[in-house]
Amino acid sequence: MKGSILNNKVVFIVDYCFTQRDYHRYGVEYFEQKGYQTEIWILRAQGNFLNDTLSYKGNNCFSLDFVGFIKRLKKMGKNTSYICYAPYDNIYGLLLLRNREVMIMKGMGAQPQYPFWDQSHSDAILQTNKIKKIIARKIKWILSSVPSAYKKSVTELCRHQIKKRRHKLVASTQYYVKNSLSQFEKNLSDLVITHAMNYDRVVELGRGGLESKDNQIVFCDSGFLEVDYDSMILNSQTLSALERKEGYQKLECLFEKMEELYKMPIVIAGHPHTLYREDSFCGREIILDRTPELILHSRMVILNASSAINLAIYYNKPILTINDNSFRKLLYFGHNWYDIIKNQAQIYGTSYLDLDDYNDEELGKVSVINSLIRNKVIDELMIDNNTTNITIPEILEKIVSKK
Repeated sequence: MKGSILNNKVVFIVDYCFTQRDYHRYGVEYFEQKGYQTEIWILRAQGNFLNDTLSYKGNNCFSLDFVGFIKRLKKMGKNTSYICYAPYDNIYGLLLLRNREVMIMKGMGAQPQYPFWDQSHSDAILQTNKIKKIIARKIKWILSSVPSAYKKSVTELCRHQIKKRRHKLVASTQYYVKNSLSQFEKNLSDLVITHAMNYDRVVELGRGGLESKDNQIVFCDSGFLEVDYDSMILNSQTLSALERKEGYQKLECLFEKMEELYKMPIVIAGHPHTLYREDSFCGREIILDRTPELILHSRMVILNASSAINLAIYYNKPILTINDNSFRKLLYFGHNWYDIIKNQAQIYGTSYLDLDDYNDEELGKVSVINSLIRNKVIDELMIDNNTTNITIPEILEKIVSKK
Protein backbone atom coordinates (compact mmCIF):
# COMPACT_ATOMS: atom_id res chain seq x y z
CA MET A 1 0.00 0.00 0.00
CA LYS A 2 1.18 3.47 -0.80
CA GLY A 3 1.61 5.41 2.42
CA SER A 4 -0.21 4.92 5.70
CA ILE A 5 -3.79 3.66 5.82
CA LEU A 6 -4.70 6.82 7.71
CA ASN A 7 -3.76 8.84 4.64
CA ASN A 8 -6.00 6.72 2.40
CA LYS A 9 -9.66 7.41 1.80
CA VAL A 10 -12.34 5.15 0.36
CA VAL A 11 -15.37 6.79 -1.25
CA PHE A 12 -18.53 4.71 -1.67
CA ILE A 13 -20.78 6.02 -4.45
CA VAL A 14 -24.43 5.02 -4.83
CA ASP A 15 -27.41 6.46 -6.65
CA TYR A 16 -30.16 5.50 -4.24
CA CYS A 17 -31.08 5.67 -0.57
CA PHE A 18 -28.20 4.49 1.64
CA THR A 19 -29.39 2.74 4.80
CA GLN A 20 -27.78 1.53 8.00
CA ARG A 21 -27.86 -1.97 6.47
CA ASP A 22 -25.86 -0.69 3.48
CA TYR A 23 -23.30 0.84 5.83
CA HIS A 24 -22.48 -2.68 6.99
CA ARG A 25 -22.96 -4.82 3.92
CA TYR A 26 -21.26 -2.47 1.44
CA GLY A 27 -18.16 -2.39 3.58
CA VAL A 28 -18.07 1.14 5.01
CA GLU A 29 -18.00 -0.21 8.55
CA TYR A 30 -15.28 -2.72 7.67
CA PHE A 31 -13.00 -0.14 6.04
CA GLU A 32 -13.39 2.17 9.02
CA GLN A 33 -12.46 -0.66 11.38
CA LYS A 34 -9.34 -1.21 9.27
CA GLY A 35 -8.33 2.43 9.75
CA TYR A 36 -9.41 4.00 6.45
CA GLN A 37 -11.18 7.33 6.13
CA THR A 38 -14.52 6.88 4.37
CA GLU A 39 -17.12 8.97 2.59
CA ILE A 40 -20.50 8.02 1.13
CA TRP A 41 -21.72 9.94 -1.89
CA ILE A 42 -25.37 9.63 -2.85
CA LEU A 43 -25.93 10.99 -6.35
CA ARG A 44 -29.29 12.61 -6.83
CA ALA A 45 -31.25 14.75 -9.25
CA GLN A 46 -33.80 17.43 -8.45
CA GLY A 47 -34.70 17.13 -4.80
CA ASN A 48 -33.18 15.11 -2.00
CA PHE A 49 -34.08 11.41 -2.02
CA LEU A 50 -32.74 10.84 1.47
CA ASN A 51 -35.37 9.97 4.04
CA ASP A 52 -34.75 10.56 7.73
CA THR A 53 -36.37 7.25 8.63
CA LEU A 54 -34.40 5.14 6.18
CA SER A 55 -31.08 6.81 5.64
CA TYR A 56 -27.76 6.35 7.34
CA LYS A 57 -26.98 9.57 9.20
CA GLY A 58 -23.20 9.64 9.48
CA ASN A 59 -21.25 12.87 9.05
CA ASN A 60 -19.36 11.20 6.20
CA CYS A 61 -22.52 10.82 4.08
CA PHE A 62 -23.13 13.42 1.35
CA SER A 63 -26.15 13.83 -0.92
CA LEU A 64 -24.78 15.38 -4.13
CA ASP A 65 -26.23 16.77 -7.32
CA PHE A 66 -24.00 16.96 -10.39
CA VAL A 67 -22.24 20.20 -9.44
CA GLY A 68 -21.76 19.00 -5.87
CA PHE A 69 -20.30 15.77 -7.21
CA ILE A 70 -17.73 17.62 -9.32
CA LYS A 71 -16.74 19.90 -6.44
CA ARG A 72 -16.36 16.98 -4.08
CA LEU A 73 -14.35 15.01 -6.62
CA LYS A 74 -11.86 17.87 -7.00
CA LYS A 75 -11.14 17.79 -3.27
CA MET A 76 -10.06 14.15 -3.27
CA GLY A 77 -6.39 13.29 -2.96
CA LYS A 78 -4.37 10.81 -4.99
CA ASN A 79 -4.72 8.12 -2.33
CA THR A 80 -8.50 8.01 -2.70
CA SER A 81 -10.17 4.80 -3.85
CA TYR A 82 -13.67 4.75 -5.33
CA ILE A 83 -16.16 1.93 -4.90
CA CYS A 84 -19.24 2.42 -7.04
CA TYR A 85 -22.45 0.46 -6.50
CA ALA A 86 -24.09 1.18 -9.84
CA PRO A 87 -27.13 -0.98 -10.44
CA TYR A 88 -28.56 1.63 -12.80
CA ASP A 89 -25.48 2.00 -15.02
CA ASN A 90 -25.49 5.77 -14.68
CA ILE A 91 -22.14 6.72 -13.21
CA TYR A 92 -19.49 5.55 -15.67
CA GLY A 93 -19.14 8.87 -17.47
CA LEU A 94 -19.28 10.94 -14.29
CA LEU A 95 -16.55 8.98 -12.56
CA LEU A 96 -14.30 9.25 -15.58
CA LEU A 97 -14.31 13.04 -15.62
CA ARG A 98 -10.84 12.97 -14.09
CA ASN A 99 -9.91 9.54 -15.36
CA ARG A 100 -10.03 7.92 -11.92
CA GLU A 101 -9.74 4.20 -11.35
CA VAL A 102 -12.91 2.80 -9.84
CA MET A 103 -14.14 -0.49 -8.44
CA ILE A 104 -17.60 -1.00 -9.90
CA MET A 105 -19.94 -3.46 -8.19
CA LYS A 106 -22.41 -5.34 -10.40
CA GLY A 107 -24.98 -8.08 -9.93
CA MET A 108 -24.32 -8.55 -6.23
CA GLY A 109 -27.68 -10.25 -5.73
CA ALA A 110 -27.32 -12.48 -8.79
CA GLN A 111 -30.44 -14.56 -9.35
CA PRO A 112 -32.90 -15.40 -12.14
CA GLN A 113 -35.56 -13.50 -10.22
CA TYR A 114 -36.17 -11.23 -13.19
CA PRO A 115 -36.28 -13.60 -16.18
CA PHE A 116 -36.72 -10.73 -18.61
CA TRP A 117 -33.37 -9.20 -17.63
CA ASP A 118 -30.85 -10.98 -19.82
CA GLN A 119 -27.65 -10.16 -21.64
CA SER A 120 -29.38 -8.66 -24.67
CA HIS A 121 -31.23 -6.25 -22.38
CA SER A 122 -28.02 -5.30 -20.60
CA ASP A 123 -26.21 -4.78 -23.91
CA ALA A 124 -29.03 -2.58 -25.16
CA ILE A 125 -28.73 -0.32 -22.13
CA LEU A 126 -24.95 -0.06 -22.20
CA GLN A 127 -24.24 0.33 -25.93
CA THR A 128 -22.36 3.58 -26.41
CA ASN A 129 -24.46 4.63 -29.37
CA LYS A 130 -27.62 4.47 -27.29
CA ILE A 131 -26.77 7.10 -24.69
CA LYS A 132 -30.08 8.89 -25.33
CA LYS A 133 -31.95 5.74 -24.36
CA ILE A 134 -29.88 5.49 -21.21
CA ILE A 135 -30.85 9.03 -20.28
CA ALA A 136 -34.47 8.37 -21.17
CA ARG A 137 -34.66 5.34 -18.92
CA LYS A 138 -33.24 4.79 -15.46
CA ILE A 139 -30.63 7.53 -15.26
CA LYS A 140 -32.91 10.33 -16.37
CA TRP A 141 -33.42 11.37 -12.76
CA ILE A 142 -29.64 11.80 -12.27
CA LEU A 143 -28.85 13.70 -15.45
CA SER A 144 -31.79 16.04 -14.93
CA SER A 145 -29.57 17.89 -12.47
CA VAL A 146 -26.65 18.28 -14.91
CA PRO A 147 -26.29 21.94 -15.94
CA SER A 148 -26.72 22.46 -19.66
CA ALA A 149 -23.09 23.50 -20.01
CA TYR A 150 -22.03 20.01 -18.89
CA LYS A 151 -24.54 17.89 -20.80
CA LYS A 152 -22.50 17.64 -23.99
CA SER A 153 -19.28 16.78 -22.15
CA VAL A 154 -21.05 14.11 -20.06
CA THR A 155 -22.49 12.53 -23.19
CA GLU A 156 -19.09 12.55 -24.87
CA LEU A 157 -17.50 11.01 -21.80
CA CYS A 158 -20.01 8.19 -21.81
CA ARG A 159 -19.30 7.58 -25.48
CA HIS A 160 -15.54 7.93 -25.70
CA GLN A 161 -13.52 8.62 -22.58
CA ILE A 162 -14.76 5.46 -20.91
CA LYS A 163 -12.38 3.56 -23.20
CA LYS A 164 -9.33 5.31 -21.77
CA ARG A 165 -9.09 3.44 -18.46
CA ARG A 166 -9.85 -0.07 -17.38
CA HIS A 167 -11.69 -0.40 -14.08
CA LYS A 168 -12.03 -3.18 -11.56
CA LEU A 169 -15.45 -4.65 -12.18
CA VAL A 170 -16.46 -6.74 -9.17
CA ALA A 171 -19.26 -9.05 -10.26
CA SER A 172 -20.94 -11.84 -8.34
CA THR A 173 -20.81 -15.41 -9.64
CA GLN A 174 -19.98 -16.92 -12.99
CA TYR A 175 -23.73 -17.12 -13.67
CA TYR A 176 -24.09 -13.35 -13.63
CA VAL A 177 -20.98 -12.80 -15.72
CA LYS A 178 -22.19 -15.31 -18.30
CA ASN A 179 -25.85 -14.36 -18.48
CA SER A 180 -26.16 -10.70 -17.56
CA LEU A 181 -22.84 -8.93 -17.96
CA SER A 182 -22.58 -7.20 -21.32
CA GLN A 183 -19.56 -7.47 -23.59
CA PHE A 184 -19.30 -3.69 -23.34
CA GLU A 185 -18.68 -3.98 -19.59
CA LYS A 186 -16.25 -6.87 -19.99
CA ASN A 187 -14.18 -4.85 -22.47
CA LEU A 188 -13.80 -1.81 -20.23
CA SER A 189 -12.93 -3.61 -17.02
CA ASP A 190 -10.61 -5.99 -15.25
CA LEU A 191 -13.04 -8.56 -13.91
CA VAL A 192 -13.05 -9.78 -10.31
CA ILE A 193 -15.59 -12.54 -9.65
CA THR A 194 -16.98 -13.05 -6.14
CA HIS A 195 -19.89 -14.78 -4.48
CA ALA A 196 -23.26 -13.01 -4.26
CA MET A 197 -23.56 -10.35 -1.58
CA ASN A 198 -26.24 -12.24 0.37
CA TYR A 199 -23.73 -15.06 0.86
CA ASP A 200 -21.72 -12.62 3.01
CA ARG A 201 -24.36 -13.07 5.70
CA VAL A 202 -23.92 -16.84 5.51
CA VAL A 203 -20.20 -16.35 6.13
CA GLU A 204 -20.80 -13.92 9.00
CA LEU A 205 -23.50 -16.02 10.67
CA GLY A 206 -21.26 -19.06 10.35
CA ARG A 207 -18.40 -17.23 12.06
CA GLY A 208 -20.78 -16.43 14.90
CA GLY A 209 -21.61 -20.09 15.36
CA LEU A 210 -25.37 -19.56 15.05
CA GLU A 211 -27.54 -22.62 14.53
CA SER A 212 -31.11 -22.76 13.32
CA LYS A 213 -33.81 -22.71 16.02
CA ASP A 214 -36.82 -23.22 13.70
CA ASN A 215 -39.20 -21.47 16.08
CA GLN A 216 -41.03 -19.09 13.75
CA ILE A 217 -42.24 -18.40 10.23
CA VAL A 218 -40.83 -15.33 8.49
CA PHE A 219 -42.42 -13.20 5.79
CA CYS A 220 -39.82 -11.31 3.74
CA ASP A 221 -41.58 -8.20 2.49
CA SER A 222 -40.77 -6.49 -0.81
CA GLY A 223 -42.57 -3.24 -0.06
CA PHE A 224 -45.20 -3.48 -2.80
CA LEU A 225 -48.02 -2.27 -0.54
CA GLU A 226 -46.14 0.86 0.48
CA VAL A 227 -44.12 3.67 -1.10
CA ASP A 228 -40.97 1.78 -1.92
CA TYR A 229 -37.84 3.81 -2.61
CA ASP A 230 -36.90 1.71 -5.62
CA SER A 231 -40.30 2.32 -7.20
CA MET A 232 -39.77 6.07 -6.69
CA ILE A 233 -36.61 5.86 -8.78
CA LEU A 234 -38.40 3.94 -11.52
CA ASN A 235 -41.44 6.22 -11.39
CA SER A 236 -43.47 3.06 -11.00
CA GLN A 237 -47.18 3.21 -10.26
CA THR A 238 -48.17 2.62 -6.64
CA LEU A 239 -51.27 0.97 -5.25
CA SER A 240 -54.32 2.96 -4.23
CA ALA A 241 -55.27 3.36 -0.56
CA LEU A 242 -58.04 0.79 -1.03
CA GLU A 243 -55.72 -1.71 -2.74
CA ARG A 244 -53.17 -1.20 0.04
CA LYS A 245 -55.79 -1.83 2.74
CA GLU A 246 -57.17 -4.91 0.98
CA GLY A 247 -53.63 -6.21 0.41
CA TYR A 248 -52.82 -6.09 4.11
CA GLN A 249 -56.16 -7.68 4.98
CA LYS A 250 -55.42 -10.60 2.67
CA LEU A 251 -51.98 -11.00 4.19
CA GLU A 252 -53.33 -10.88 7.73
CA CYS A 253 -55.94 -13.49 6.88
CA LEU A 254 -53.22 -15.76 5.52
CA PHE A 255 -50.95 -15.16 8.51
CA GLU A 256 -53.67 -15.98 11.03
CA LYS A 257 -54.49 -19.23 9.23
CA MET A 258 -50.84 -20.28 9.09
CA GLU A 259 -50.16 -19.39 12.71
CA GLU A 260 -53.10 -21.56 13.72
CA LEU A 261 -52.00 -24.41 11.46
CA TYR A 262 -48.30 -24.42 12.38
CA LYS A 263 -48.66 -23.26 16.01
CA MET A 264 -45.90 -20.65 15.73
CA PRO A 265 -45.75 -16.89 15.15
CA ILE A 266 -45.14 -15.14 11.85
CA VAL A 267 -42.54 -12.38 11.98
CA ILE A 268 -42.17 -9.64 9.38
CA ALA A 269 -38.76 -8.96 7.82
CA GLY A 270 -39.22 -5.46 6.45
CA HIS A 271 -37.75 -4.20 3.21
CA PRO A 272 -34.94 -1.74 4.01
CA HIS A 273 -35.99 0.81 1.37
CA THR A 274 -39.67 0.90 2.27
CA LEU A 275 -41.49 3.64 4.20
CA TYR A 276 -43.77 1.75 6.59
CA ARG A 277 -46.65 3.28 8.52
CA GLU A 278 -48.20 2.53 11.90
CA ASP A 279 -50.97 0.44 10.35
CA SER A 280 -48.69 -1.54 8.01
CA PHE A 281 -49.25 -5.28 8.42
CA CYS A 282 -52.24 -4.50 10.62
CA GLY A 283 -49.97 -3.33 13.42
CA ARG A 284 -47.59 -6.31 13.50
CA GLU A 285 -43.99 -5.59 14.42
CA ILE A 286 -41.75 -4.99 11.41
CA ILE A 287 -38.12 -6.02 11.90
CA LEU A 288 -35.49 -4.28 9.78
CA ASP A 289 -31.90 -5.25 8.91
CA ARG A 290 -32.12 -8.77 10.34
CA THR A 291 -33.56 -10.78 7.45
CA PRO A 292 -30.72 -13.38 7.25
CA GLU A 293 -30.98 -14.18 10.98
CA LEU A 294 -34.77 -14.36 10.79
CA ILE A 295 -34.56 -16.81 7.90
CA LEU A 296 -31.95 -18.93 9.69
CA HIS A 297 -34.21 -19.28 12.74
CA SER A 298 -37.44 -19.93 10.80
CA ARG A 299 -39.31 -23.13 10.09
CA MET A 300 -40.65 -21.64 6.84
CA VAL A 301 -40.11 -18.58 4.62
CA ILE A 302 -42.95 -16.69 2.91
CA LEU A 303 -42.11 -14.09 0.26
CA ASN A 304 -43.09 -12.62 -3.09
CA ALA A 305 -40.11 -11.07 -4.89
CA SER A 306 -37.49 -10.79 -2.15
CA SER A 307 -33.86 -11.43 -3.08
CA ALA A 308 -33.66 -13.18 0.29
CA ILE A 309 -35.03 -16.25 -1.46
CA ASN A 310 -31.45 -17.40 -2.06
CA LEU A 311 -30.80 -17.44 1.68
CA ALA A 312 -33.97 -19.45 2.24
CA ILE A 313 -32.76 -21.91 -0.38
CA TYR A 314 -29.27 -22.08 1.11
CA TYR A 315 -30.67 -22.91 4.56
CA ASN A 316 -33.06 -25.40 2.91
CA LYS A 317 -36.23 -23.84 4.28
CA PRO A 318 -39.71 -24.60 2.93
CA ILE A 319 -40.62 -21.61 0.74
CA LEU A 320 -44.07 -20.26 -0.05
CA THR A 321 -44.20 -17.66 -2.84
CA ILE A 322 -47.35 -15.55 -2.59
CA ASN A 323 -48.88 -13.28 -5.20
CA ASP A 324 -51.59 -10.65 -5.42
CA ASN A 325 -53.60 -9.58 -8.48
CA SER A 326 -53.03 -5.93 -7.58
CA PHE A 327 -49.34 -6.38 -8.41
CA ARG A 328 -50.29 -6.50 -12.10
CA LYS A 329 -50.32 -2.68 -12.12
CA LEU A 330 -46.82 -2.44 -10.65
CA LEU A 331 -44.29 -2.42 -13.49
CA TYR A 332 -40.59 -3.19 -13.67
CA PHE A 333 -39.07 -2.36 -17.06
CA GLY A 334 -42.43 -2.84 -18.73
CA HIS A 335 -43.22 -6.17 -17.05
CA ASN A 336 -45.73 -6.41 -14.23
CA TRP A 337 -44.66 -7.79 -10.88
CA TYR A 338 -47.43 -10.39 -10.79
CA ASP A 339 -45.92 -12.18 -13.79
CA ILE A 340 -42.36 -11.73 -12.47
CA ILE A 341 -43.27 -13.28 -9.11
CA LYS A 342 -45.10 -16.18 -10.77
CA ASN A 343 -42.13 -16.82 -13.06
CA GLN A 344 -39.75 -16.74 -10.11
CA ALA A 345 -41.78 -19.42 -8.34
CA GLN A 346 -41.68 -21.57 -11.47
CA ILE A 347 -37.92 -21.09 -11.95
CA TYR A 348 -37.10 -22.07 -8.38
CA GLY A 349 -39.89 -24.62 -8.00
CA THR A 350 -41.24 -23.14 -4.75
CA SER A 351 -44.73 -23.66 -3.39
CA TYR A 352 -46.98 -20.97 -4.86
CA LEU A 353 -50.18 -19.32 -3.67
CA ASP A 354 -52.35 -16.60 -5.22
CA LEU A 355 -53.90 -14.58 -2.38
CA ASP A 356 -57.01 -14.00 -4.48
CA ASP A 357 -57.61 -17.66 -5.32
CA TYR A 358 -56.42 -20.44 -3.02
CA ASN A 359 -57.66 -23.37 -0.98
CA ASP A 360 -56.79 -23.59 2.71
CA GLU A 361 -55.51 -27.12 2.14
CA GLU A 362 -52.60 -25.63 0.17
CA LEU A 363 -51.26 -24.02 3.35
CA GLY A 364 -50.22 -27.39 4.76
CA LYS A 365 -48.30 -28.44 1.64
CA VAL A 366 -45.41 -25.97 1.67
CA SER A 367 -42.15 -27.79 0.98
CA VAL A 368 -38.46 -27.25 0.30
CA ILE A 369 -37.42 -26.95 -3.32
CA ASN A 370 -36.01 -29.83 -5.36
CA SER A 371 -32.48 -30.74 -4.21
CA LEU A 372 -31.07 -30.54 -7.74
CA ILE A 373 -32.43 -27.00 -8.16
CA ARG A 374 -31.16 -26.07 -4.70
CA ASN A 375 -27.64 -27.27 -5.49
CA LYS A 376 -27.75 -25.40 -8.80
CA VAL A 377 -28.85 -22.17 -7.09
CA ILE A 378 -26.09 -22.42 -4.48
CA ASP A 379 -23.38 -23.33 -6.97
CA GLU A 380 -24.33 -20.84 -9.68
CA LEU A 381 -26.08 -17.95 -7.95
CA MET A 382 -24.52 -17.73 -4.52
CA ILE A 383 -21.00 -19.03 -4.13
CA ASP A 384 -17.67 -18.77 -5.83
CA ASN A 385 -15.18 -21.47 -4.87
CA ASN A 386 -12.41 -18.91 -4.47
CA THR A 387 -14.30 -16.66 -2.05
CA THR A 388 -16.36 -18.97 0.17
CA ASN A 389 -14.59 -18.01 3.42
CA ILE A 390 -14.18 -14.29 2.89
CA THR A 391 -16.67 -11.43 2.72
CA ILE A 392 -16.96 -8.97 -0.16
CA PRO A 393 -15.73 -5.99 1.96
CA GLU A 394 -12.65 -8.07 2.78
CA ILE A 395 -12.13 -8.72 -0.95
CA LEU A 396 -12.47 -5.00 -1.71
CA GLU A 397 -9.99 -4.07 1.01
CA LYS A 398 -7.44 -6.45 -0.48
CA ILE A 399 -7.81 -4.72 -3.84
CA VAL A 400 -7.49 -1.25 -2.28
CA SER A 401 -4.45 -2.23 -0.22
CA LYS A 402 -2.57 -3.31 -3.37
CA LYS A 403 -3.01 0.02 -5.15
